[in-house]
Amino acid sequence: MSEKATFVLICGLSGAGKSTLAKVIAERLGMKYLSADEFYEKVNGDECIHTNKFEVWIELFKAIHECEIEGIDCLVDSNALSTSGRDEFINWFPNFNHHIIYVDADDALRMANNLRRKRKIPDSVMLGMRARAEPPVWATLDKKWKSLLRIQNIGNHHKIIQKEGETPYGPLENLVW
Repeated sequence: MSEKATFVLICGLSGAGKSTLAKVIAERLGMKYLSADEFYEKVNGDECIHTNKFEVWIELFKAIHECEIEGIDCLVDSNALSTSGRDEFINWFPNFNHHIIYVDADDALRMANNLRRKRKIPDSVMLGMRARAEPPVWATLDKKWKSLLRIQNIGNHHKIIQKEGETPYGPLENLVW
């Protein structure tokens, strides 16, 4: 493998608008889009059925590994709310250039967005995520992460609020809305 492919992890709280944004970014940058929800559908026959989590993550990790081996740039859409959860992607897939996009939104918007989803998450779970979340902080990130982009979703309009490191995205101002 000559040059490392790009791995972008887009993460954040459910309902923050990360999947909507992730699909646009992946398409415009020509990256393979991988989502845990798609693998729930593949394994369980329906993305709303969240059983067989181990099998789902095996399938997702196989797809990421395939990108890594073939040198395909990929964007992975996952909550990844903890530092250790995000760093697992570095540990499992060391042969990428790793980047993080963290998307956040206030709880009222997240709850409203949740009502429009096919798979609705209980309100108590939605609110509990905020308490458990460990948003990435550039100063404390494992230095194997090449960049951090923080995006705030305000009224379903995405705004870059922090950009650190060397991003592979070019002028993202044209990608976020």
